[in-house]
Amino acid sequence: MAITWTTGITIIGSCGAAVLGQMAANLFTNKRENKKYDKECFQNFYSPLVFKVIEYVYNESFKTSEMENESFNEIDFEKSLLNPEPIFEEIIKYMGDNLKYANPELIMIYEEVKAMASLIQRDKEDPSSNVEYRLSLCREFLLEYIKLSDGLNVLSSTVKDRVKVPLFFTEFYFLLNHCNLQRLAERSLHDIVLFELIILHKDHKDFLDRVIAIEKEITFVTKNRAYQNRYEDAFTDALHFINEVIAAISSIPVAEEVAIYWRGMLEKELENKNSLKISG
Repeated sequence: MAITWTTGITIIGSCGAAVLGQMAANLFTNKRENKKYDKECFQNFYSPLVFKVIEYVYNESFKTSEMENESFNEIDFEKSLLNPEPIFEEIIKYMGDNLKYANPELIMIYEEVKAMASLIQRDKEDPSSNVEYRLSLCREFLLEYIKLSDGLNVLSSTVKDRVKVPLFFTEFYFLLNHCNLQRLAERSLHDIVLFELIILHKDHKDFLDRVIAIEKEITFVTKNRAYQNRYEDAFTDALHFINEVIAAISSIPVAEEVAIYWRGMLEKELENKNSLKISG
């Protein structure tokens, strides 16, 4: 029997519809499987650890402040409930036992932290000298926590507020470092309580999203020399934001002196011509 054009078009149309239907079904199945996997990762890895990570970041900041006091005693502090070391050891152990649920970037940073810890132990150095790698681990963890919990629609406003402060703290620390403002980066480690007052204030609710975006751009242009034309704009945006944060600190009645220190230190660091270049 001869196949007419009408019949041919009908057959092709039917086949096309069947293919599209199968593709849609596969897409739905993959999406459902991905959501199931995300839920497993969240329940078995991110949710059990999130408050430990938050506690560690706060305690690390507290220890940094305490170490500047003349009365600070390392041996006595090791017994303190605010000592960040035992908490971080718990975090690392849990991560190691459940690493299959971590995202690739977090696994890579985890391995870096472990490698650095081995070197520090070999050379008998202070474990806190690994703080930059540790904060990088915490930052990546908190970013993924927000991403997963938001995607699964389980991120409550209460928990989000708890996460926002240490996430801003770590993002801002790395932003200062990448702008070659190392002394301010070191200073920022003291001031998580001030950052909390800023970030949870309604006038600065966009600060977290902004620091993440600015830090992402700074990191991108420093790793991709082909985009040198974006260096100046990236640094200008970062500097503008840093000044906004300092202004926010100065608005806190008990923090005027801290804001004066930040502003003076920023001016000193910018006087150094090397500070005008983004680190590579």
